[in-house]
Amino acid sequence: MTAVPRVQRNGRASAMKIMSTSADSAASTAPSEEVLKLCPRCPEGQQYKPMSEFANDRTRRDGKNSICKECKARKCREYYAKRKREDGEGDDDIDDEGGNDPPEPDETRDADIGDDLYMMQNSRIPGEVKIGRSIDPEIRRRSLQASQNYRMNLLAMYPEAGCIEARVHSMLAYCRVLDVPGREWFECSTQTAFGAIGTALDEQKNW
Repeated sequence: MTAVPRVQRNGRASAMKIMSTSADSAASTAPSEEVLKLCPRCPEGQQYKPMSEFANDRTRRDGKNSICKECKARKCREYYAKRKREDGEGDDDIDDEGGNDPPEPDETRDADIGDDLYMMQNSRIPGEVKIGRSIDPEIRRRSLQASQNYRMNLLAMYPEAGCIEARVHSMLAYCRVLDVPGREWFECSTQTAFGAIGTALDEQKNW
């Protein structure tokens, strides 16, 4: 006889728990749990998916992004295409972490992984900020300051907002530091940088 799955709601419409036991081992095996979360943006309709299908988001109560990784990646690709059409941006405006900055281990620029946007500052150059994207900004910070005579201070981090990096860079292009190999450094106040990031985030929400 096959056990009937038992569904438990955990107080929110967007998540539920599926608990099931095997009839053959019910006496000796504890019930297994799988937590599912509702993705409202799937093109085939709203679907419950395993929590592993959602990227981490420290700002949310359940610690996961509101839409699944696949939908987030699609949204980022559509956003990039829309910005390029409106601004006439070429490939050169979608900045890579270039120059002499050490690469982050196993990092990829693929939007599917849901990179975080970050803002950092060199402790010896308070008038400049670095705005980039990374799977883990803290690991990125440590790699940048490794064996150096300065500290990299992580000023801000925006979970799952890596897809707006190119737009922020475009808005701050007038103050980009040109005499260094990297393209992610800008000579501006933190207030100006925060303003550009806020504008890009608002554009993405309203889109």
